[in-house]
Amino acid sequence: MGNRQRGSGRRFGCLIAILASWSLPVMAEDLVIGKNAIWTRSVGKRGPGPVHNGKAPFAPLLLWMTYQGSDPALRYLRDHGALPIRHRWSVAVGGEVDLEAPDDTFTERLSVPLTVGSGASPVITKLAGQLAAQDVFTWRTWSKKESVSRGIWRVEVLYDDDTPVKCDIGGQRRPCIFRIEIR
Repeated sequence: MGNRQRGSGRRFGCLIAILASWSLPVMAEDLVIGKNAIWTRSVGKRGPGPVHNGKAPFAPLLLWMTYQGSDPALRYLRDHGALPIRHRWSVAVGGEVDLEAPDDTFTERLSVPLTVGSGASPVITKLAGQLAAQDVFTWRTWSKKESVSRGIWRVEVLYDDDTPVKCDIGGQRRPCIFRIEIR
């Protein structure tokens, strides 16, 4: 009887491990790659408004981005209605702070989940068509900070588990982290 209980426990433990691995989302690295990022103060139907390169004089401040996604990203989007991605806004202030300020000088101010729409939306159908034709889909999104103080603002693009989303920067994949100075 003791052996039977141990065997049952092993089978039960194995079943839990299988169910747990089945329910896990696709690895974050497989979902999207950041392709383009633009600081702006507005976004219209045709894309971002005036571009700020490194410095911006006023609010609102938006980070507009394009991403490329794969089949696992589209499946996740259909199943969950949104990708598990967010923009984390933080600021560093002070006389000595510049665009190269160390990470520990920043204070988080806002975390914005990025959504695309429900799994049955026309957007999903359009992305599926792109994926079928090109093996990737392109998705654009942005987040906005209505009120910004003077200082260096940073936006990190993260998955829900705080893993950085990678951007294609100069032919290399690096964490998507963007900084701008507000004067």
